[in-house]
Amino acid sequence: MSEREIIDFCKALSDETRLKIIQLLNKEDTCVYKLAKYLDMAQPRISRHLQILRAIDLVEDRRDGQLVYYSLNKEKFNQYYKMIEKIISQ
Repeated sequence: MSEREIIDFCKALSDETRLKIIQLLNKEDTCVYKLAKYLDMAQPRISRHLQILRAIDLVEDRRDGQLVYYSLNKEKFNQYYKMIEKIISQ
């Protein structure tokens, strides 16, 4: 994992809304509508946050009919976590 990837990960997590999205997706896969309702935000705004999280492979999506469900990529999250832990312990 590159230093750039770690920086992008930290930037992605520096936003309160994205942290809340990650917390929610850690519990269950869900769609933009439910995220927007829970966070009391407009769907386009939630979609933008999801786009940022998808760009670093932290969030995955799958289509089920007309709905797109989002999930936390726990394997990738653990890779980031281990890399940050390694950097901190140096």
